[in-house]
Amino acid sequence: MSEKTEVAEQQRNFGSILETIRGFFAEVSAEFGRITWPRGKELIESTVVVLFFIVILSVVVLFFDKVIEWVLRLIMGA
Repeated sequence: MSEKTEVAEQQRNFGSILETIRGFFAEVSAEFGRITWPRGKELIESTVVVLFFIVILSVVVLFFDKVIEWVLRLIMGA
């Protein structure tokens, strides 16, 4: 294959990649238009629920961590 043919092929491939990227961002933009964003009150309520469950999960993990630590101390005799 000649050098000119290779360059032309690379340019076509690059153009195809750019069109794919443009298409992707066009679809992303269209999807953003379909999103129903939460209102202020709903956002605050959801945030409080998430924070509450994070605290609960942290306490549960801490509990199991301490139980495992206690069991290991019994086994190791420390």
